[in-house]
Amino acid sequence: MPFRKYKTASQELIDSLYYSMSEKEEIDNVAAPAGEQQDVDPLAELAVTDTIRKEGYQVKKEESKCGLDPASIKTLKEQRFQNTLISTREFELRVKELHKICDNPLLELYVTNLDKNLWEIDAMVAKQLAGDSARSKIFDTFSKEKLTNVEKKNSSGEKLSAYYNKRLKEIKKELQRLEERAVAMRVKKDELAAEKKQEYHDLLKKREKYRMDKFGFKLKEFGWYNGAVYIEDLEKFILEITVENGKQFDRVNTYIFNPEIKSLFAMVSDDKTIFNRGYWDDKHLLMWKHQKAEAIVIAYKGEQVYYEKQEWTVYMIDEKPNLMVFNPKPVSEKELRLLLKDDVWSTRENKIKVDLEYQSFFYQEEIRQNILRDEAAFLQKLRKRAFACCNPDGETLFKMNCATCHTIGKGRLTGPDLSGVSFRIPAPNDEWFARWVKNSTKLIQSGDAYANKIFEANARIPQPTFEHLSDEEIKAIKDYIDITHVH
Repeated sequence: MPFRKYKTASQELIDSLYYSMSEKEEIDNVAAPAGEQQDVDPLAELAVTDTIRKEGYQVKKEESKCGLDPASIKTLKEQRFQNTLISTREFELRVKELHKICDNPLLELYVTNLDKNLWEIDAMVAKQLAGDSARSKIFDTFSKEKLTNVEKKNSSGEKLSAYYNKRLKEIKKELQRLEERAVAMRVKKDELAAEKKQEYHDLLKKREKYRMDKFGFKLKEFGWYNGAVYIEDLEKFILEITVENGKQFDRVNTYIFNPEIKSLFAMVSDDKTIFNRGYWDDKHLLMWKHQKAEAIVIAYKGEQVYYEKQEWTVYMIDEKPNLMVFNPKPVSEKELRLLLKDDVWSTRENKIKVDLEYQSFFYQEEIRQNILRDEAAFLQKLRKRAFACCNPDGETLFKMNCATCHTIGKGRLTGPDLSGVSFRIPAPNDEWFARWVKNSTKLIQSGDAYANKIFEANARIPQPTFEHLSDEEIKAIKDYIDITHVH
């Protein structure tokens, strides 16, 4: 917690989340395909919606293959079962054991045999578990308690079994309908984001064409061309804008405006501080030597707008780059409109106001995607808790392999306390953690900076190797550490 609008876990929320796992969205990957950092198109980040739909969010309309089906539990909580053995505390004890076994047909043995005594059904379950002596013994012990039915002669058992099957189908259908509605709403938003992204790409192309036309260039088969001179052969100049307080803002928009041809050029940054290039669809910033130009920074923090404009003279000396430093100051929306009053005379593709509208949309879309990622991770952790028997037992693996040297939130032993380890280790942290656990010495010798930092901080005592553990088992250990740290 928190999750969406909830700050604490109410029973209503817990039930809703658990029942939704009956037919669950599986999220395998929500990241856009990686590329080399210096060649990544800043707008490619907006393509994550397409990636999520095509490669990431795979909606599966099938029952859980492992664990008690939440839809079954929801059905059994209905009023119809309140006067049967299903509503007893003794049955709750059996359900807890069935959760550990991850076998929904065993649960349904109780539902389809409501006319029998509880001990008789216990014996049936014990027989089904004959190959698992420990678990079979538990239900054999239940059977020896000789607990009978709630009513000695429950003539409604057969009817309740039929009702159970009918209601289970209805509940699963309703859960599927709710899921499909949620998916449809998200897909609609994804499609809108894809449309906006394409619109902006088209606008950038128009913006570049406008500028190139003004400078006498035409687009030929092999790129922009002017007489016998390709644009790549033109004299280059370096421009770098630093927004000193850029990281304090939610978003920063930086523009170069050529007043002689009323041309706009949007610059982009990896860190909201250093702006040193344009978008892929508008990468040619052309200026005449020694001409006057304007650099404008418009930043946002919450509802507050910040603005600064500087005029500068273009020079074309590679050894002496055009460097500018900004520290935008707060202005009101009305003041911003006055500051951009000349914007109205530009063509649409060169209007700062139009560009800001797109940037605002993309910022909100980025927030939405981050929320989707966080919710996916949150629900994945919940599923692992709800269906612990379907995953490697992180707690047991931790106690067997780690507890001799490490604690979680209880202080240092031979090794450091592992509380909050996921917040300390480098990304991607699952991969790094697996490499460290399997062979920390090898990771240290590879020159990994954080591995060497841990090694030095722990008196250069190497951690034992655990190469017998699979990546899945190591991830289960890390998930257990994370969950224990949260609690």
